Amino acid sequence: MKLSASARLAVPLLIGVAISLTLLVFSEMSVGLTIATALDVILLAIVYVLTSRELVRRERMRVRLLEQKRMLEEQVRDRTAELSALSSDLQHVQEVEKSELARELHDEMGSILVSAKMDVSWAISRIRQTHPEVTEKLQRALNTLDDGVEIKRRIIDDLRPALLDNLGLGAAITWHVEQMSERSGLLCTVLVPEDDSPLPGHISIALFRVAQEALTNIVRHAKAANTRVELQRTAEEVRLEIKDDGNGMPPAAQAGQTAHGILSMRQRILGVGGEFDMRSGRALGTVIRVRVPLGAEQKAARRGAHSNDAIG
Repeated sequence: MKLSASARLAVPLLIGVAISLTLLVFSEMSVGLTIATALDVILLAIVYVLTSRELVRRERMRVRLLEQKRMLEEQVRDRTAELSALSSDLQHVQEVEKSELARELHDEMGSILVSAKMDVSWAISRIRQTHPEVTEKLQRALNTLDDGVEIKRRIIDDLRPALLDNLGLGAAITWHVEQMSERSGLLCTVLVPEDDSPLPGHISIALFRVAQEALTNIVRHAKAANTRVELQRTAEEVRLEIKDDGNGMPPAAQAGQTAHGILSMRQRILGVGGEFDMRSGRALGTVIRVRVPLGAEQKAARRGAHSNDAIG
């Protein structure tokens, strides 16, 4: 059976005390007392040496554990930074692909649908009087083509809203909130600055996607009656706040452990050098606050330039 370090240290001391007591009891001569004292001193020295060795061993172990902890923390930081960079690159690639797909749908599918509408309209004008039953069917086909054009426009706007490039972030968010409110019945208040001058492409698309994802979560999960979206801008930064009066989120979802949409929003903002904060409670609803310093995107400047070139 192995003894602990403290037990090993106590054994010599106990032996010494036992010997001292024995000598004191059975010896009536001063020599016995002298021997007992000497033994005590020797045993105390042994205990001191063993204690010093044990303390040195423990200190070395503590230093070794601290070094291992530091190395592990550095590895975690490095891996986290790599994963964050990879996530940002993937989101950038997705936005580029969405932009290209939206452009192809607008050019190719748009021309096909417009051409089909023109042909059907021409056919209707030719046979309206002579073949009313065929005209009715062609009119239904024309209405279906109109629906197809509307669906195509909605898909393109979801992929890459044209207002974001043409009129700015404030106009794009206002349009999206109005569309969402019309489809869901949610009462929405939108506040945007009068100055809606263009932002760097990677910042504007990141903020728009956050607003888009947040509103989607509100409609699907929050059971809210009212929502407020506010965009603020100064020369130094852009702020976005989205607030609802819904039933809030569980702590795991707030931390992003069970909600990939929240992780995506947070990563988008961190990828452009910003800050993402979310507060939620049963009686408070959910508040998402985003802050992006306009000078902080230097770290992502190269990626942002590539994004502007690919999307513009």
